[in-house]
Amino acid sequence: MLLIFVLMFVLFTAFAGRWGFLRKTGLSKTTLQGLFILKAITGCFVGWLSFRLNPQNDYWNLNSDAYQEYQLLLRSPGTFFSALFHSNYEGLGGFFDSVGSYWNDLRYNLLIKIVAIINFISRGNYYINSLFFSIIGFTATIALYRIYSYLYPSAKTAILTGCFFIPTCLYFSSGMHKDLVVFTLMAWYSYALFFLSEQGFSTKKILLFFFSFIGLLLMRNYLVPVILLGTVGFWLCLRLKHKPVLIFSSVFITAILAMFLMHYWLPAADPLKIWVQKQTDFLALPLAASQIALEPLQPNPMSFLHNLPQAINHGFFRPYLWDSGGRFSLLYALELFAYQVLALTVFVYLIKKKRLPVVHPFIYYGLFIGLTMLLVTGFLIPNISSIVRYRSLYLPFLITPALILLFSKKQTH
Repeated sequence: MLLIFVLMFVLFTAFAGRWGFLRKTGLSKTTLQGLFILKAITGCFVGWLSFRLNPQNDYWNLNSDAYQEYQLLLRSPGTFFSALFHSNYEGLGGFFDSVGSYWNDLRYNLLIKIVAIINFISRGNYYINSLFFSIIGFTATIALYRIYSYLYPSAKTAILTGCFFIPTCLYFSSGMHKDLVVFTLMAWYSYALFFLSEQGFSTKKILLFFFSFIGLLLMRNYLVPVILLGTVGFWLCLRLKHKPVLIFSSVFITAILAMFLMHYWLPAADPLKIWVQKQTDFLALPLAASQIALEPLQPNPMSFLHNLPQAINHGFFRPYLWDSGGRFSLLYALELFAYQVLALTVFVYLIKKKRLPVVHPFIYYGLFIGLTMLLVTGFLIPNISSIVRYRSLYLPFLITPALILLFSKKQTH
């Protein structure tokens, strides 16, 4: 297995320096290969560390379940594939549920069957499987890098930092887990959306746009409404050529009002009930070492407004430097504190400038998705470690523009 690992590592590293999609970044072959090696080593480190801390963790359980599926594939290929259409739960309800539905089973089944197919090469070796996930996740960071470097070619150092070197994002988007897949699909969707608007329609970009959208719908469906709202705001900015802050604020407020009105006018399709059920599912999970108090939501507008300050606090400010829950709470808090200092620096910079810089609507699209999902995370997630993990996937959309603003020589495209 060690020989196969080394061979796959060398092949993927060579591939990272030669694939046209990656080379179009303008980065050197050596830089691309170095960035991939960082991604691959991080992915292996995630597996090693998680096993040392707790052998029964999500990463290794996925690998173990996938090996059983691989054996099923060898014995009965028909059963292997037909199992995607079966579940322990009757009916197709509970699309937005986190537990106890066909759709929740499907999300996991898709992952384990992908890994099962990779097992033809890896024979169930976690670290070899991790290399395959690393090259997939690597394309996500490259996709984001290509967007921002297209807009701001003079800010490549800032963009590299924001796309590749955010610690928690690098860590949680490198492990063999659903987080890597979600981050990748979100980056691919954003890449297709941006370049469809900039370079016109092409078959590849259209296919990538719909494939990534459907993938997000299956893997993390409560992210999709926010993605769609961001897409609407992005399209309106391009169409109306008006102030992006006003447009995205209007989209956000309109969506909130629509949800509240549907609660009263269309109770059968009340979206507030979906968010309440999502939070209930998270609260029903076993208590974590970093568990924090989270006031249960009720399916009415006043409950959401009442919980708003807590959601902002949890999504944007936890963990505090003095939080003690979890092994890595202090490291998470120090990283978050650095981002808070960065945000304050940007705020002071904009106050001194006395006006917002003229930037491409995509910047506001990313900020909209990132800020909204941090708020959603604050509403739904009851423990610090999970808050950090979920939040990490959206940080490149928030940190990269801040670094560009402060360190770019030219801040407009």
